[in-house]
Amino acid sequence: MEKGYRILALSHNVLGEKSQLLCLIFLKDRPKKEAKKILEYFEKQGTQIKIISGDHPKRSHLLQKRSV
Repeated sequence: MEKGYRILALSHNVLGEKSQLLCLIFLKDRPKKEAKKILEYFEKQGTQIKIISGDHPKRSHLLQKRSV
């Protein structure tokens, strides 16, 4: 899955039995509308932009591409 989704898995567990997967929920985070303007402003000021995230590097890269 290389589309930048967050995935939430829901399962049901009864003591002594295996967990049963109920569903997968795909959540798509979109950059805020003003993100592009903010990034452009700082780039014009000569600021080097770095993204610090706990997300998977591919996801961070996709979010960065959507912001510019």
